[in-house]
Order: sequence, then structure tokens, then C-alpha cells
Amino acid sequence: MLPAMRFAFLVLILSACGRSGAEDSGEREGACGEPSEVDLTLKVAVHDSDGIGLQDINVDLEDRGWTNSALGGGVTDEDGEVEFVASGVTDLPNCWGTLLDYVVVATDSQGQWRTGEKSANSYLYTAIDDASMEADMRAFPVVMEPVEEER
Repeated sequence: MLPAMRFAFLVLILSACGRSGAEDSGEREGACGEPSEVDLTLKVAVHDSDGIGLQDINVDLEDRGWTNSALGGGVTDEDGEVEFVASGVTDLPNCWGTLLDYVVVATDSQGQWRTGEKSANSYLYTAIDDASMEADMRAFPVVMEPVEEER
């Protein structure tokens, strides 16, 4: 009986991995689509751990998966917010969760705050998918911690 159960399990697994009856279009299912580049407007907030906006913080969008480059940036205002255009954001259909890695990086040129980072993939994907070309990340700010002085 044990070998029969193994066989039934194997058949179940193999059938789950098969095609769903769709005709073969010559393309592999799950393969990445054709890459294209778009320009997006990003709206970002940077706060301290108490939720207070931080002014004069440099904010950049980094592509760490496809081009390994910075795509745009700006400096936060008195409310800790910045809006900038990111140029050349790669849209890679079906591969947003695997090959693309966009990160908003907040740095303090004065050295009072530690670098803060926030993943931006879901925001950028949504901006492209809904055709708004605007990724508003302000509801979930990048949080920065103060640099502790050495004793």
C-alpha cells in the first residue's frame, strides 16, 4: 500500500505542475516579458522614530537588480517630504518579484542620522500598473535613527 500512496502522490504533484489546458503559444509560462523603461514621479517622506519629518535629507531611488544605478533623487523639505522624477525605471513584466530590486535610500550629509532604506518595488509596480506613473510612498515613511556618539 505504501508504494501505491507514493505513486498517487507523484501523479498529483506532476499534474499540479502541468499546463492548465491552455494552448501552447510558443512562449514559456512564467517567463519575463519584454523590458521597457518609464519615468515615474516618487513622493517620499522621511521621519525619525518618533514620526517627526526630517529636513535636508538626501533621498535617492536605487536600482539594485537590473542596472545597478541611481535613477533620481531630491532633498526633503521642512516636513520631511520630497518629490522627484525617477528616469529609466525598468518595467519587466512577470519578474517584479525576482529580477527587479528598487530601494529608496535616505542619507544625511550632516552625519546626524543613520542611512535609512525602504523597498520600493510594490509602489513602482502599482504606479506602472494603474498608469498613474506616480508612486506615493508618504504613508509609510523611510525611518532614520540618530547616529550615536562614541563614548
